[in-house]
Amino acid sequence: MEQLNQSDIQSAVTYEDYFEDQEFSQLDFSDIDFNGNTFDGCSFLHCTFNGTSLSYLTFRSCKFEQCTLIVTPLEKTTIDDCIFTECKIMGLSFAACSSFSFSPSFDSCILDSTVFSQNNLKKQVFKKCLIKNCDFMNCNLSDCSFEGTSFDKTSFHEYNLAKADFSTAKNYSINPSENIIKQALFSLPEAQSFLEYLNIKIV
Repeated sequence: MEQLNQSDIQSAVTYEDYFEDQEFSQLDFSDIDFNGNTFDGCSFLHCTFNGTSLSYLTFRSCKFEQCTLIVTPLEKTTIDDCIFTECKIMGLSFAACSSFSFSPSFDSCILDSTVFSQNNLKKQVFKKCLIKNCDFMNCNLSDCSFEGTSFDKTSFHEYNLAKADFSTAKNYSINPSENIIKQALFSLPEAQSFLEYLNIKIV
């Protein structure tokens, strides 16, 4: 796998449209101007994308490991079968991404103030993540796995949570009358959070 360094990255994305099986390690993309590039099977390790526009780019089968993405525009960005591992993701709108083949998964990530509204996230994975101040309005979260994930100031409203796995998730707030929860998996004591929406008391 070819590895690009900081000095040649701007020239590379300006003159090359397609990158395949390349590794980008410890690079700061904050001042990089992309040009509608496609990244196929590429790895981004310890990279920074603070304020970097990734709009109109295509990421297919890519890995982002220990990267920082803060206030990163994603207008019409294609994210197809990509995994984010131990990344800090803050102030992004995945709702702006292309809906075609949208399939990200997250492992041990911090997702803060991030928007997923209207996204189809069926069967996607949020494993051991912290999901804070996030918006999943009108998302399809059916068959999703939230293994070991903790929620903070994130509520669910008008979501399809059918067959979703919350059995090891914590601190979620789900109104069972406003969401589809058929065959979803929950466990005690976290499932007691449903009681606040049922207007009953258990003594």
